[in-house]
Amino acid sequence: MATEYPLLAFNFKGRIKSLIRSEAKFNGYIVEYIYDCYTEKKTYPTISELKQRLSCFRDLIAYRIVTSLPKCYLKPDESQEEADLRYLYQIANELPGFLEERGFTAEPACGVKKSTSPLLNDDVKPYYRDYICGNTSEDYQSLHITFYDNSSRSYMEVQLRTKHMDDIAEIGVANHLSYEKRQEASAPAATRSLWANASTLMKPTSAAAAS
Repeated sequence: MATEYPLLAFNFKGRIKSLIRSEAKFNGYIVEYIYDCYTEKKTYPTISELKQRLSCFRDLIAYRIVTSLPKCYLKPDESQEEADLRYLYQIANELPGFLEERGFTAEPACGVKKSTSPLLNDDVKPYYRDYICGNTSEDYQSLHITFYDNSSRSYMEVQLRTKHMDDIAEIGVANHLSYEKRQEASAPAATRSLWANASTLMKPTSAAAAS
């Protein structure tokens, strides 16, 4: 990839999600699904329904590709943001085919955060969750795609960001702690009450699982 884009500066990062973060996200999926199900149907979901919902938990292993075009290579009248975004989507268009040749299979995003960007090719749009479209430059922005590793038989997530997007996500207003505080503050009172009593909500499913 670096050979194809010699003018770009690349930063590759990898991580395995910590047990604490994994548990928090795992429990969040369960509580959210129970809440949505009970709100809509006035009944709790079955164990099989919960298992199906948790099948989307595929980012235990994740890699991040952060790109930036040095200012000396900017085209006349092109801003840093425009150039970085153009290259980011170019890489996004090529990444599924690039990794497919190396034993990975792109997983459909099932319509979650489907991209509306004209910079992303139609043939790869079904695989990406686009957190750039519709968000401002001060919000969390990133392209996410999940791959299945046919060799290790495991899933991994790849995130594509520009340097500005990565700075906002890691040390700016969109970092995890700030995001969670905003989510909690903006949540309706009923939802906050649900979060506070999540353990109570989980008892029916826990009992069913034990039996």
